Amino acid sequence: CTAVRQALDSRRELLAAVTARAAPGPLDGIEAIARRARRDEFGPFDGMASSPAAQARLAARFGDDRLWSPSQLETYASCPFKFFATGVLGLQAPPTLELVSDVRCRGSLLHDALATLYEQLAAEPLPAADDDALLPALAERFKRAVAAVMQSRPARGLEAALREIERRQIDAWAELFAQQHADYQRTWAALDLPPQPTHFEARFGSPRRAGDAAAGRAPTVDAPLELPVVVDGQAATARFTGQIDRIDVGRVGDLTVFTVIDYKTSARAAVKPDEIRAGRQLQLVLYALAVAELNLAGPGAVPLSAGY
Repeated sequence: CTAVRQALDSRRELLAAVTARAAPGPLDGIEAIARRARRDEFGPFDGMASSPAAQARLAARFGDDRLWSPSQLETYASCPFKFFATGVLGLQAPPTLELVSDVRCRGSLLHDALATLYEQLAAEPLPAADDDALLPALAERFKRAVAAVMQSRPARGLEAALREIERRQIDAWAELFAQQHADYQRTWAALDLPPQPTHFEARFGSPRRAGDAAAGRAPTVDAPLELPVVVDGQAATARFTGQIDRIDVGRVGDLTVFTVIDYKTSARAAVKPDEIRAGRQLQLVLYALAVAELNLAGPGAVPLSAGY
């Protein structure tokens, strides 16, 4: 880093000495950064493969039969190089030697807790009450669902301690969650049958794995969502796979309607039309299309809403 910084200040002696004795790895890294810094053309360091052998390999991996997830397309729209590095080359960032919360663990715990809670509420609804009585009761049920999921995931030592930290963080959200649930219910109160949580972790485009938390409890459709696209002027078909956190089903007159819910732990998660048009927020749109096209909410069901 010091050698590069000095070279940027026109003092290139240290960088020249380092590169003269360096292994190919650092030099290749510097070349890659330099090539990617060029903005007048795309080249091999941006994912442009000119080799016929590489093109054949890529065509085999990303051809017409490829099953795409919405997150893969969002990554490509946000940063094509990140997609190339992770999705094509399979590169992973080195682990950091820090004692920090595992966001993925927290998200997994929250997903399973919410699925457990809403299944319990479907079997044993809370008694009708105003918000002053409903919100504390719902927050308490939420905490109990988190505790139940924790018990189903025994851990020891450091892992158990870190998981306990995640549980406490999620517990701290209980009141906020209860308020969000109540606001959502009021949004659709005027409908003939407001959307009710009905399906959890509904999968399409690939068979459900035996170890999935909702195995046997959610609709699974092996068929992918298929959409017509145009590639290099030729008609083609894009195929998508995914797993939907929650599908709520309701009724307006004789029409079955549904909403798609995706769980997020970020307070900044929001549906943004500009992000949808730019291709960086496709998940909810593709999920709603999949539910309608593949009858995951029942034949003839139409989308009412989608959100986080």
